[in-house]
Amino acid sequence: MDRVEPDAPGPLRVRRFTTRDGLAGGEQQTAFQDRNGALWFGSAQGVSRLLPAPDRPRPPLDVFFTSVRVSGRSQVLPGGAARTVQLSPVQAIGDQLQIEYAAPQFGPGEVIRYQYRLSPSEPWSSSTTLRSVLLAGLPSGPQRFEVKATNGDGVESPANAVLVFEVIPPFWRRWWFLLSCAASAIGLVWTLRSFELRRILEVQGVRMRIARDLHDQVGTGLRPRRQAYSGGIAPTASYKFPI
Repeated sequence: MDRVEPDAPGPLRVRRFTTRDGLAGGEQQTAFQDRNGALWFGSAQGVSRLLPAPDRPRPPLDVFFTSVRVSGRSQVLPGGAARTVQLSPVQAIGDQLQIEYAAPQFGPGEVIRYQYRLSPSEPWSSSTTLRSVLLAGLPSGPQRFEVKATNGDGVESPANAVLVFEVIPPFWRRWWFLLSCAASAIGLVWTLRSFELRRILEVQGVRMRIARDLHDQVGTGLRPRRQAYSGGIAPTASYKFPI
């Protein structure tokens, strides 16, 4: 059964009554208002009476973390429940976070809905009555998980439950590994460049030796002829002209 408040300020407010509020089960087949203003509703499973009156103000919601598990390992919460929790660092690869939360409300028929987000810069999740969430494959760096609760009237909890932790990246994304890779790459380039320079120098040395040997061989072949012409008689040259 729904109660509509068309004269209420703001958006249209609808209050739903169910068996948790004391309404008899089954389809409501008849309705009647007596002389005192009480509303009677009848179904195949019983009769219900509603006294129209303004709702009593509900106490504000307080949302708490009731359980936190890291890869199945339970984390100790002060007093069994806490609004603010600081976790030890978790691994980005392999670790999973199972988080449970609740906003105790002792009014009859109260339906509490929850929303959460992993970072203040991200939008809130869709509203749900589920009281747990499983997080896996988290991004590296500091994280801030927040939860807020909303009662049936659309009133949110004045303070969010906050879970703060840091996600450690895998070793191949840590600074010391990246620095080692950079140093190894620089060393490899230096080694290859040194090897290339050494090969160039070796080839240059071979070329110089060959040039020196050729120079020596040519000088050795010319020296006897110079000695043969040293007697002062110059050889005569004969030329043949074409006829």
